Amino acid sequence: MRFSLAYLLAKVLKSNTMGEALLDRSGDWMPELRDAVSEAMTALAEDVVESINFFVDSEQEEQGEVFDPKVVFKSREGVRELENFVQRDSRRQARRDPGYLFNVDPKHVT
Repeated sequence: MRFSLAYLLAKVLKSNTMGEALLDRSGDWMPELRDAVSEAMTALAEDVVESINFFVDSEQEEQGEVFDPKVVFKSREGVRELENFVQRDSRRQARRDPGYLFNVDPKHVT
């Protein structure tokens, strides 16, 4: 589960230029902006977890006992389906709130 969460968080971070830059050049933010980065990533991680939980709950309602969440996190196809769900959800959130995605300016800009 931890690896799936880290993977999904990285996918959400890559949804915008600044998040992608953080993954490529974290030294532009660290160590000076560690707290701001941690706060922003924690908020995104919490939303990713909410999306995962909603996905699991929805699948359990639709499929009943047949659905096993462990299979989702252990199979490539399951993670891909979850990834699509989480990314759609994050795009919806970003449309509603332009500040939703990672938006901490790197230290050389501030």
